[in-house]
Amino acid sequence: MMEKGLGEEVSRMVEHLKKRLDGKDYAVAYSGGVDSSLLLKLLHMAFGDGGVAFLILNPLFPEVENLKEMRGFASSLGFELILIEDEILEEAFLKNLPDRCYYCRRGELERAKEVLKERGIETIVDGVNVDDLKDYRPGLKAAEEFKVIHPYVELGWGKRMIRDVASYLSLPISEKPSSPCLASRIAYGTPINSTTLHIVREAERMLKEKGFSQVRARLHSFEGPLPQGGMKRVFILRIEVPLGEEIKMIGDRELIERLKRLGIDYVTLDLEGFRSGSMNEYFFSREEE
Repeated sequence: MMEKGLGEEVSRMVEHLKKRLDGKDYAVAYSGGVDSSLLLKLLHMAFGDGGVAFLILNPLFPEVENLKEMRGFASSLGFELILIEDEILEEAFLKNLPDRCYYCRRGELERAKEVLKERGIETIVDGVNVDDLKDYRPGLKAAEEFKVIHPYVELGWGKRMIRDVASYLSLPISEKPSSPCLASRIAYGTPINSTTLHIVREAERMLKEKGFSQVRARLHSFEGPLPQGGMKRVFILRIEVPLGEEIKMIGDRELIERLKRLGIDYVTLDLEGFRSGSMNEYFFSREEE
């Protein structure tokens, strides 16, 4: 979209925020990604300094090492960043069934509401966009139950528009790769626990050290019988990197051995390359030839 059009979209969103949130004490669900970071910028354009943002800290959060940077960004826009500690105790989530995100999001919002209520804040705003609605996102049901406001959805903004506007406004995070929670790397049916979370976190750290521009370490598992009797959980790591970059990984024995030492039995490379939401692909039937 041309810069004139982007400028008009920014003005339209700023006016929408002024009308939508006028008189409301609100807080922004902030994750450090492009969507929520741009939302802080747009809200600052609408209301100036004095905003409140909150960040849920739990073992699923993949950006712990960037907390200082995130706090600095929020502060530069006049936002107070509240860090909310949250334990993941919901058994329905830890079992890792397809509706896990509903229970996770519900628990996070319950915890956030408790903390924000002490400040007299009832309204939560987040960076959900229209492209999120096209995927399988059970967490959106929890957001609906807690009446979370989605400004991007209300004005029809998708991921491309958000990145274009972030670039137009010269935000330093405009080209930052997305980094959803670590549970999104663990295949449904594989339990979510300290072991599986450690595997995906460390695997992605190792892969990023190799210089890949984007990467996902997808963890699959199954229960396999042992010759001597009994069963063993077998872990398969399915690695996604952008097409054209996979050659950097093929035959890298040092990397493969390091990954296996995490407790992985088989290391595989996905020939379709990096893509968001691949864990949900089998939910949607392919068109019959």
